[in-house]
Amino acid sequence: MAIVFFISGLALNTTELRKAMKRESWPSVAFGFLMILLVTPALGFAMREIPLTPPAFAVGLTIFCLVPTTLGIGVALVRSCKGNEAIALLLTVATNMVGVFTMPLYLKLLFLNFDTEGLSLNINIPDLLLKLTLTILVPSVLGKALRELFRPVEAFAKKYRTHLSLLSTTNLACIVWQTLSGARDMLFKQRASMIVSVIVLSAAVHVFYLIVNHIIVKCVV
Repeated sequence: MAIVFFISGLALNTTELRKAMKRESWPSVAFGFLMILLVTPALGFAMREIPLTPPAFAVGLTIFCLVPTTLGIGVALVRSCKGNEAIALLLTVATNMVGVFTMPLYLKLLFLNFDTEGLSLNINIPDLLLKLTLTILVPSVLGKALRELFRPVEAFAKKYRTHLSLLSTTNLACIVWQTLSGARDMLFKQRASMIVSVIVLSAAVHVFYLIVNHIIVKCVV
């Protein structure tokens, strides 16, 4: 995971971020922060109540709602829709950084005195904050610092931006693969209907977010 965020820092173009910091972009940025860090995590309260078996599925969906915008994919989707890449990049980077500090608090809030039906959840905020800082914040800052301090590194990042992006995506895919492989025995014991339910619910969460954002933007604009 640290490699993914190191590459993100390495490929981060400050010029693009400056474009998103212009005054006319502030309402869009503020709205993005509000939705990503406050509104969308609230859906976790609904996800945790879904009677899935085992309860770990519901817990996973709850945590899924708390995670900020996916690195790379968010910007790629905006690019494919011909949206504002600068704002997308700013929101992706900033919310992931802030998420390091908000996620532990949300986890504690969501699972405080909540019955997980025997599933042990040990939420140690300082420990979790330290791990997120070491795996997300530090690699990102290190990658960005190397880019800014050493011109050859910046030239390398610009020249091989696509390759770095592919490497980052491959690493993310490997993380998912390793996680699923580690849970192979448990997954094979579950009913197919439950696994399909989790997949459908995950997709439904994204559709719900899209609809809500579309309605709000249409009403405001």
